[in-house]
Amino acid sequence: MEWSETVPAALLARRARRAYEIGRLRFAVGRAWPVPVVGAAACTGCGPAGETLAALAALALLAVGLRWRGGVAGSGVNPGLLAGLLPLALPMGVVRLGGFCPGGSGLAVCLAACAAGGLLASLLLGWRALSLDAGRPLFLICSGAVAACAGAAGCAVAGMPGIAAMAAGLAAGAAPAVALGRLAAR
Repeated sequence: MEWSETVPAALLARRARRAYEIGRLRFAVGRAWPVPVVGAAACTGCGPAGETLAALAALALLAVGLRWRGGVAGSGVNPGLLAGLLPLALPMGVVRLGGFCPGGSGLAVCLAACAAGGLLASLLLGWRALSLDAGRPLFLICSGAVAACAGAAGCAVAGMPGIAAMAAGLAAGAAPAVALGRLAAR
């Protein structure tokens, strides 16, 4: 009697699928090494720790989940992380180098830096998405979500208004890419 006859085929298929998914998850976790680097950079800011930690937790889950999913969704993680460095670094640079703390008149400067970082990140992701033949909307959504989480960790220096300003900048920058994508699809 052969080994395959003693173990039901359905059980073999389940075991193979489980081993495959565990391997993909291990791969995804191993490829998420930039997330702690982003976290270390974000923790140097003087923002509220709660918002920063929540954004970093969401970033870690998103990066691992999208990598595990793979395909176009997984390919958006690295561009999203790189683009997210802009809204991460700009407000923290304003606070550190400019001496603006997010209280009083310094809040407006921080909010402007968050919005500008979100806008630049979104424009970069839109430019990258235009080179894709298929999966452009999914790439924009996934990479934009990663950039938003990374940027939120830095814009937390201005609290929830900073995160909202960054989100508005991301949305404003995504509009041209979506419009150009619709024109290209025709």
